[in-house]
Amino acid sequence: MLKKIQITTLAGAKRIGFAIFLGAVVSGCQVDPFPNDGRVAQDKPTERPVGKPWSIDIPDRLDFIEGEKTEYTIRAHVPAPAKPLLALVDLPVGASFEPASGLLSWRPDFFAGNDPKDPSADFRTYSIRVLLSSSSEPQSVVDKVIAVQVRNTPRPVEMSWNVRQFKMTEGKPFSASVEIKSQD
Repeated sequence: MLKKIQITTLAGAKRIGFAIFLGAVVSGCQVDPFPNDGRVAQDKPTERPVGKPWSIDIPDRLDFIEGEKTEYTIRAHVPAPAKPLLALVDLPVGASFEPASGLLSWRPDFFAGNDPKDPSADFRTYSIRVLLSSSSEPQSVVDKVIAVQVRNTPRPVEMSWNVRQFKMTEGKPFSASVEIKSQD
């Protein structure tokens, strides 16, 4: 049912218009933005404690030398009280990783530093992925790609031939059988 309101002054009209506007605004709010004490009400955001962000502490490149055992410790952080869970993907052959301690250990063999695409290269680079999840959120994963660089170690080359005496003449072809042994 509609009620008839009579407006007698302009100031009264402004008050009624403001009251209608305020009624529309307040009916859509969960908190009255204009409480009776004259202050303006504000919603307070939900406060959550901010912990240390997820992080993987390891250099972007790890260096190894053929034939020498080298170890690196990978450290990781997740917000407390959760525990970090580490995994490594694409480890080179012979490398090992202990997730509980974060210890990466490897003694590259004497072929690990040989780059099949460039036999003259002094090193070979492998890429491995470090995966970090949390004991409280095992479905969430943060990863970091690191380079593993293996320096080639030249090894002795043995050369032998079975010629006791030979004669070379300038301008004439020379041939001999030579046996070359290399472990690399």
